[in-house]
Amino acid sequence: KEGDISREGTKVTCNRRSVVLHSSWSNNVLVMNIDGSNATDLTQQTLLDINSEITSGHDFSPDMSKIVFSSNGKLDGTPGGPQANAWRNLFIMNADGTGKLALTRFQSGTFAVSTATFSHDGAWIYFVTNAPLSAENGTWTGSLAGANIWRVRPDGTELRAITRSTNTAYFMWPSYFFADGSGFLAYGYLSFSTGLDTDPINAGNLWSFSMDGTSRLAHTRLTGSYGIGRPHVSPDESLIAFTSRLPLDGPTGEAAIGSNIWVASLNKDKGLGDMRPITRATNSAFAVTVSLKRNAIWAQVCPQ
Repeated sequence: KEGDISREGTKVTCNRRSVVLHSSWSNNVLVMNIDGSNATDLTQQTLLDINSEITSGHDFSPDMSKIVFSSNGKLDGTPGGPQANAWRNLFIMNADGTGKLALTRFQSGTFAVSTATFSHDGAWIYFVTNAPLSAENGTWTGSLAGANIWRVRPDGTELRAITRSTNTAYFMWPSYFFADGSGFLAYGYLSFSTGLDTDPINAGNLWSFSMDGTSRLAHTRLTGSYGIGRPHVSPDESLIAFTSRLPLDGPTGEAAIGSNIWVASLNKDKGLGDMRPITRATNSAFAVTVSLKRNAIWAQVCPQ
């Protein structure tokens, strides 16, 4: 469940769920070789309420020495159950499970951390949380904010919100970091007319951000309920695939009820080109997901 493959393709992390006393369970970070051998639990949480998650959103550092993950475990990293009254914080540990360090210290069950990802050079960790912006100053309590993109150094310093919405209906999610380290793709409710976090719209759009978030470019300008799902980029960064309920004939055409897979050429500085559906469902019961991470799959779905 919720697995991740290391960048060089030799290791896998995932969540292992264990049942405890028939009514509770725990989720722990499991690491294994790509062939399934040498499976090892790196966390040892126990006795978690059945409606909660314990670990998620894990990612290897580029040099394979660290793993970042979110957890509602104790802030000192010791096993034995969840932290009282808390949901998920951001943690980092050595690849062998030692040296756990809490990078955030939220103590309210209303705040959650997810989608933790290292930058390509390992200098930053990017994640999403609805925590108050005051956390930048070490204030771990306050009012709910939007689901903003944040970043922090692996040692816990320089914590900063990249997007800064206080509207709880707002969300932005990082989805891909460009190989040259110039920025990342994200999708969510940022207004393409103003580019301001204070003006969310009710449609998910695709954006490019510089690494510090100061430069932003809207790649799609969708409105209404169409939006897009999480995008996936081809290995050479020339193509992008995503799901959407976009009208099959374009944003001004007849609405497509089904959720379809779309493909477009990608220029991170200029936007998308030749956007086209590769499925054409109009049935509301039809929905697809995209997980295109290997050259062979891209070659079949999107031949050059």
